Amino acid sequence: MPPLSHAQLRALPQFAPDPALWPRIVARARRRQAQRVAAGACCVLLLAGATAALLPATRAPAPTHDWQARAGALERELASAAPRGPAPGPLADALGGVDRALHAAYARGAPPAERETLWRARSELLESLVAAQRDGLRTTRI
Repeated sequence: MPPLSHAQLRALPQFAPDPALWPRIVARARRRQAQRVAAGACCVLLLAGATAALLPATRAPAPTHDWQARAGALERELASAAPRGPAPGPLADALGGVDRALHAAYARGAPPAERETLWRARSELLESLVAAQRDGLRTTRI
């Protein structure tokens, strides 16, 4: 089809659009834009969810226990139950050995894991001493 000439274009009827046409066009364009934004947001959420599902799960670090503070609390409890200190016996001897090992560990600059193990052993021994004292157990030698 050949292009229209100026004369043919002038011969076309005049068109006067409805005054409400432009607001409808703008409203429709805004709706389409909002749909595009919503679709993009859904895609981003799906991509983030898929990425999170495929990544290896990281574990939260195990809660650390303050064995040194626990040992201090048990010492205070032991001292309040028996003002003269713990009764001599195998538990008290073992506690003395752990105390010496702790002193040596600090003196040589042992790693924190080793010191924590010693503090845990000390806390467990003190807990046993407190339980024995609470139950009225005494060590006797025959």
